[in-house]
Amino acid sequence: MKALDRRVSPRHGYRAVHVITQAQGCRVEIQIRTQLQHFWAELLETFAGGWGRQVRYGEPPDEPERLIGGEGSITRAAFLELLGGFADRIAAYEEAVGHVDLTERTLGEQVSGDDRNQVAVTRRELQAIRADILAVFQPMIQAGLIDGSS
Repeated sequence: MKALDRRVSPRHGYRAVHVITQAQGCRVEIQIRTQLQHFWAELLETFAGGWGRQVRYGEPPDEPERLIGGEGSITRAAFLELLGGFADRIAAYEEAVGHVDLTERTLGEQVSGDDRNQVAVTRRELQAIRADILAVFQPMIQAGLIDGSS
């Protein structure tokens, strides 16, 4: 069994842990990702289906200058660039959550009330960031572009 951590070495915005093993003589790859990573990957897959599979590998979409959406729209290429930046925002959020979790475990029971309050404030701030990220995905879930049941 082998693991490849795409959180540490992302490819074109894509992040997940890939566990590669064998089952009944066949190579099997299991992807482990957070809900936010999943939404992002599903969105990329949706656009790759219509704009060319090569976008999954960082290549330009078919008809990169073609506008998407209505008035005030952007090009396919510009949208994919924004999507890549959004992957970085998700990663920064998830890294911050990991640091807060580690800090809380490290502090343990000997932590002061002030430190507990600061951790609680930070967690509320992170919950607000998560809500902002989810708000971006919400219209796409409602439109059926991505599966929001996970």
